[in-house]
Amino acid sequence: MKYYYLLKGPLVWILFLFLASLTTHAQTRKILKGKVSDEANQPVPGASILETGTSNGTTTNENGEFTLILSSSEAIIKITFLSYESQTLSIKNQDFINISLKPDATQLNQVIVVGYGSQKKANLTGAVASVNMDDIQGLPIANAATALQGRLPGVTISSFNNQPGKNDPQIRIRGVGTLNNNNPLVVIDGVPTDVASLGDLSPDDIQSISVLKDAASASIYGVRAANGVILVTTKRGENGKPKVQIRETVSWQKPLIKPDYMDAFTWANTYNDFLTETGAAPEFTPEMIQKIKDQTDPDRFANTDWFDEIYQTAPMQNHYISLSGGSDFSKYLISTEYQKQEGALVNTGADRIQLRANLDHQVSKAISFGLNLRGLKQKIKEPIAAADGNDAGDNGINRVLSAFTRPTVPARYSFREYGYTDGTSLFQIKNPLRFLYEQQFDTDEYRLDGKAFVEAKFLKDFSFTSSLAVIYLNSKSVRFNPSLDSYGPDRNIIVARTPNSLTNANETFTNYVNENLLRYNKRIGKHDVKVLIGHTVQYDKTENFSASVVNLPSNDIRVIGASTEQPTNTGSTNAVALQSFLGRVNYNYDNKYFVELNARIDGSSRLPQSQQYPLFPSISAGWVVSEESFLKDNKYISLLKIRASYGTLGNQQIGNYAFVQNYNLNQNYVFNGTLSPGVAVTSLANAAIKWETTTMSNMGIDAEFFRGKLALTADYFNKDATNILFTTPIPNTLGGLGAPPQNSAAVNNRGIELNLIHNHSIGDFKYQVGINGSIIKNKVVSLASQDRVINGNTILVPGSPIDSYYGYIAEGIIRTAEELAAAPAGFGSIPLRIGDIRYRDLNGDNRITIDDRTIIGNPFPKLSYGFNLGGSYKGFDLNIFLQGIEGVNRRYTDLSSIGVRQQKLNVWTDRFTLSNTDGVLPRFGNNANNDLYSTYGASDSYGFRDASYLRLKNIELGYTIPKHIIAKLKMSRIRIYASAVNPYTWTNIKNFDVEKDATDDRNLGYLNTKNIALGLSATF
Repeated sequence: MKYYYLLKGPLVWILFLFLASLTTHAQTRKILKGKVSDEANQPVPGASILETGTSNGTTTNENGEFTLILSSSEAIIKITFLSYESQTLSIKNQDFINISLKPDATQLNQVIVVGYGSQKKANLTGAVASVNMDDIQGLPIANAATALQGRLPGVTISSFNNQPGKNDPQIRIRGVGTLNNNNPLVVIDGVPTDVASLGDLSPDDIQSISVLKDAASASIYGVRAANGVILVTTKRGENGKPKVQIRETVSWQKPLIKPDYMDAFTWANTYNDFLTETGAAPEFTPEMIQKIKDQTDPDRFANTDWFDEIYQTAPMQNHYISLSGGSDFSKYLISTEYQKQEGALVNTGADRIQLRANLDHQVSKAISFGLNLRGLKQKIKEPIAAADGNDAGDNGINRVLSAFTRPTVPARYSFREYGYTDGTSLFQIKNPLRFLYEQQFDTDEYRLDGKAFVEAKFLKDFSFTSSLAVIYLNSKSVRFNPSLDSYGPDRNIIVARTPNSLTNANETFTNYVNENLLRYNKRIGKHDVKVLIGHTVQYDKTENFSASVVNLPSNDIRVIGASTEQPTNTGSTNAVALQSFLGRVNYNYDNKYFVELNARIDGSSRLPQSQQYPLFPSISAGWVVSEESFLKDNKYISLLKIRASYGTLGNQQIGNYAFVQNYNLNQNYVFNGTLSPGVAVTSLANAAIKWETTTMSNMGIDAEFFRGKLALTADYFNKDATNILFTTPIPNTLGGLGAPPQNSAAVNNRGIELNLIHNHSIGDFKYQVGINGSIIKNKVVSLASQDRVINGNTILVPGSPIDSYYGYIAEGIIRTAEELAAAPAGFGSIPLRIGDIRYRDLNGDNRITIDDRTIIGNPFPKLSYGFNLGGSYKGFDLNIFLQGIEGVNRRYTDLSSIGVRQQKLNVWTDRFTLSNTDGVLPRFGNNANNDLYSTYGASDSYGFRDASYLRLKNIELGYTIPKHIIAKLKMSRIRIYASAVNPYTWTNIKNFDVEKDATDDRNLGYLNTKNIALGLSATF
């Protein structure tokens, strides 16, 4: 018994100590519950919760909630979620904790608008580019698309026509992919439209612009996406007190270039030299030339700078105001903009006013609806002799300027009539001022956009959205050509007036789009699934008519019913419809692995029934390598993602009803000796046509380093367009009918894109440096049975870029007798002389013929790039943006002759003559050899130049007034700024704008401008 008690005591104590230790351990463990939300107080599923110093952790559920057993009540936890700043918190005996994550201020945290939705850039698997709208709002521009130039890799934007109201730039996404229409699809607030509609938008109304470049991101738009997709989202109201935003801008525009034309004294002497060199007598006597020099008889011997007569420094003003705000139930944004732009070309311009209302209302937790409304009115003023003369032949204003004027004729005589002749016997000119001031071509454009949509959420994870959008466009124009006499310097009528004429025209376009979208979003643990299924219907209809009469009673009466002489009328209508079925599945595992599947089936009335419903699928995947354990929490690499995609796209921009045989009216014929109206087949149809198809693969990488201070995006793509509709010649035995289009050509584009951004701050000084670039190689792959198609001075040939320049290789000017003896025979009947151009004899027959033509230039830039530098210090900010291209050719034409009404550039004073044997241009007198453009319709390499350039697109200096100063005015922000657009260009090209279209080799189009602006923006 004694031993029993002795053993009993220690055993009890041992047991007691063991149980005490268990109890103590149990008391130190801690059960923690909590919820993780984002900046909008929405739950964050999949966030990682980790007890620091251990492997103990968990993730939040679909409601953002978590439960974690901690080792101690004093434990420290770390919360992480992709694209948000990580947080480290001490628990300190708390049982429940609310955690609000802040977005990680990095490039990859941006929310990017994609087809039928939005995604964080860090989650994207396709190639999508976006632009920071803060960089372009407030620029003194009339077209929002122009401001995107050079800011997006793989997106080439060229401003070919700067005419007010018609300045729609050319946009190419990843090169030229077809022989037909290469314009991208533009989608504004979910409504498909065209590039021109982008120009109508106020930049201040735009919230975001995204560009879908690869098949994975764009295939959700099916047959309209082969040339890429531009998504535009406008601003909407936000929860909060009413907010008013105002922007006022006034700017001044002047032509970007001024050709260095000869003055009258130089022109008259040069014209005399031309006559002498070609064996004729001089036209201008010494007395005439002295009068030109002294300007003692300006009516007969003027010194007119025709460029300065028709171009001016023109003002442009823009006024914008918006009101926005809302509550948890209703939000609104209402804005209006007025823009008045006078043209750099005198007496041209455009006035535009528009009103926008974006409304959102939450009926209940499950049902919401919204409404977008926009109305626009624009008035365009221009001459009948097209202000944009690139497509107007000899009647374009700039064509008249360069080819049908001479500086010795006054713009107006002293008695105020328009000048047409001088004191010589030379033929009368065309006076462009008369076209600009006396002709009337006014167009009133009206636009109404409307979209109503409703969204219903049900069964927790489902939502359904239905919308109906309508676009209504109406254009009314009045064209009046007056009846006027033309006078000489002696007040004599040299051309009697012809009857005046009046044309009224009206065109209406109506577009309806209905979309029905079903969405399913589900998060289960680390698995996140999103499904989209949709059905859309689109219907477009265009109607137009015009009526004309001549010989109205007076130039002041411009009513179509005022005359019954030579009445004519025309009209047409066409309609197309598109029905589509679409689907998308997004899968995300643990924010590391992403897969996206897209598919769309389109049925278009432009195709025969057998080809109406093709399937356009795509697949893309992404791997966030930086979320793997071997890179996570790396202090150098903030994010590293690899992505790849593959898919097909369609192109329905192939014209209407090419598969149906059309019959053309006005094919008159003689029946029983009387001319009778009739119809006839003038071109054949192809009932077997099908979609042009583009197949694209893409490999990309997104990376950020040093917590977002350095961001990199790089892509490689390969784009094959097949079944391109192409018209091949047919035998003349078929009666000269036009050939039908066939799916017979193929084109390839492949390239590399790079975007690099660096952000940093040093105290109060913050700066950003960005550079982007793309290298794209374009080539024709096949042309069916043809080995080449020559079209004037361009050629289509497999292995070379589309529309490569095709012509003769000029080897320089013949300057010695030895060079003349060795030169092959030139063109035309005039024997070669010293001072003529020598061309390369490619086939070795010792003469130059059409068989000596070859590819001599590339119309597409090999490299496009942009450079952005921005900085701010306290209230001051400075932004500089440059854009450039490399490796592109252009031909610039100034004929090797001088006509009686033809301006000449001063460069022709350095032509080859016996007294100037080192002249850089050929001699006068042998146009057949020295001017192939007009003689043979082909190009020669002598006029070709490297059109590479670097342009300072914009520089802006601003100052934001400190808040404590403006607080008394109850304003939250006032910024004043000054900016310049296109102030300087580095290029080897003189007298021509290097940004112009390859077909504009004589400054025929409406010239681009350089702008200086002052502005103010305010918020209160």
